[in-house]
Amino acid sequence: MGVNTTMVKVLGFAVSAAFMGAAGVVTAPHLVYIDYRIAFGLGYSFMPILMSVFGGMGVLYGPVLGAAIFAFLEREIRTQLGEYSMLIFGAILVLVILFLPNGTAGLVPILQGKLRGVIARLRKGGQTEQHANT
Repeated sequence: MGVNTTMVKVLGFAVSAAFMGAAGVVTAPHLVYIDYRIAFGLGYSFMPILMSVFGGMGVLYGPVLGAAIFAFLEREIRTQLGEYSMLIFGAILVLVILFLPNGTAGLVPILQGKLRGVIARLRKGGQTEQHANT
């Protein structure tokens, strides 16, 4: 089809590596030292997956939404519940997969539809009041 797949793959790898490097620059000052248990720990491997599944993988803003929510939740759960945090994160992942298969981004069209219905009912109710008064 005329697409240089090798170049596209290398370019995709380079762009993702640039984002991961930027994330490392932001994260590294928070760590006092780097240990293999920290760098390759289950939390660092599990949280990006949980963030993208929670946010929704079908749209671009889904993982961003999931990351924004879990950046706050991760710190709160780890400080409050310590050793049970991974159990809670696993439970959240299972619940999201069962009840929100499209993630929280999948709620946006549903909420938009409900909001449009409420607005339409309010407009219709307001119009009938006006006609009744005239």
